[in-house]
Amino acid sequence: MNINTKINICIGLFLICSFNTYSQKSTIDIKSVDSSRGDLILAEAGSKNITAKEFLYNYEFGPSFPKKVKNSKEVYLNYMINEKLLASDGYSRFIDTLPVVRDNLFGIETDLATEELFKAEVMKEVKISEEEINAAVGKKLVTINLKWLYAPDDDSLSYYTRKIASGLSFDSLFRLQIKDSVFEDQRKWDTDLFNLEEKSSMVADLIKNQKIGSISSPVKGSDGWYIFKIVNVWKEVLPNESELNELKEKSERALQKKQMDSLSDSYVKKIFINQNPQIVGESFNFLRTYLAQYEVSRDKFKDWNLKNKLDILQHQIDSLHKDINSLILVEMKDGSYSVKDFIDWLRYREQVIKFSDRDFNSFSASVESYVWRMVRDNSLTKIAFSRGYQNYNSVREQLGWWRDKIVYAVVRDEIIGSVLLGNTNEPFKYENKPLPDEANKKLLHKVLALKQKYKIKINQDLLKKIKVENENDPKAIDVYAVKKEGIFPRPAFPSIDILWQNWQ
Repeated sequence: MNINTKINICIGLFLICSFNTYSQKSTIDIKSVDSSRGDLILAEAGSKNITAKEFLYNYEFGPSFPKKVKNSKEVYLNYMINEKLLASDGYSRFIDTLPVVRDNLFGIETDLATEELFKAEVMKEVKISEEEINAAVGKKLVTINLKWLYAPDDDSLSYYTRKIASGLSFDSLFRLQIKDSVFEDQRKWDTDLFNLEEKSSMVADLIKNQKIGSISSPVKGSDGWYIFKIVNVWKEVLPNESELNELKEKSERALQKKQMDSLSDSYVKKIFINQNPQIVGESFNFLRTYLAQYEVSRDKFKDWNLKNKLDILQHQIDSLHKDINSLILVEMKDGSYSVKDFIDWLRYREQVIKFSDRDFNSFSASVESYVWRMVRDNSLTKIAFSRGYQNYNSVREQLGWWRDKIVYAVVRDEIIGSVLLGNTNEPFKYENKPLPDEANKKLLHKVLALKQKYKIKINQDLLKKIKVENENDPKAIDVYAVKKEGIFPRPAFPSIDILWQNWQ
């Protein structure tokens, strides 16, 4: 694989959502807690403190149920205190030294450090002019309604193009595609011109000079062919001043993201050119076959003859007296990555990674793309750490919040698991389901016992000064900010568990 192909696989992956996270931060009025920048102590709970800043981010990115009730800030803070008390109990028993805590914490540390790298070396180069913003606003005022026909292969494409040429209407063919598993809104798109250009410049260029009701030429996608019909196009009336300002703000953010994507791609490209990573074919073949055991159906595993391939590869490895985990998967100018490095990288990203199983070639390509992403993540981490971004105050501060959250989570699972599984030594994964009465009761008794053991102190004057959105708001809704495309997938900030809803 040449270097440009490797780089293209990484396009769009470098810390895209970091900007989204930090742009959301700007809506939080940290000045409302005095000139301390939020570092004043809001509450003391056992061996842990809660600063005004930690509370603010936790609240703004947390679940809605405590925000709907009277005295919502105090209610929310009390749930945070519960978690800090349980974390204190965990620290007293050295739970923070467990591998699961250390591994998750390291993953978050890499993400925070590379965010600082991103802000310092990429984000500072972003520059958007007023003319660009105004042009984007103009495009956002143009609404476009599209429908499309989908053809998964050349034969089906030929069928649709022949039918259209013979005079059969687009809408008739469109209705034929609507079945039990395909809904009409899955074949329609209502969007604005700016968003259309951002999502698919090819489609935007194709329909730009077309009339309403016209049908496009076939467009090749990654999974087949598309034929579009322009249902309607219209321009919105000029908005009032507040609406215009909001449009400008959204346009500026979108333009910043686009420019950052381009700068990020260039940054990653330089890393790949400098390190010239190469995948070791034999190790990749084993990894691909090994992963297929768990990622594809039994029938496909059999049809692809992977059992025999795995046996042959295993025999070859055994004959060389090699440890599978130590096999070099990627060789680079300044080091290498093993199969174990990839498995470790994958283990903490399983919830956001999906391998394509359409056919053997697509599965192979998806495994390869994730290998390159692992190289990207680990390379960026090495750069960030070598330049000391992990030592920035903002990183250490947030890492402390996450350490408390992870330790709390282990203690929580220990308590609930001891009831549901009857054995505290067995692993238990809490899945935000309603707690059985016995588990809820045991958790309550533990929290009450810790409140007797540890001193709790709340700065009520400071709490009153903190301004939050959705305070005492019965209509508050849940909005989750999850970082999926960073180095380590995680919520934007630690927030309280949904399980405390059992206590309301």
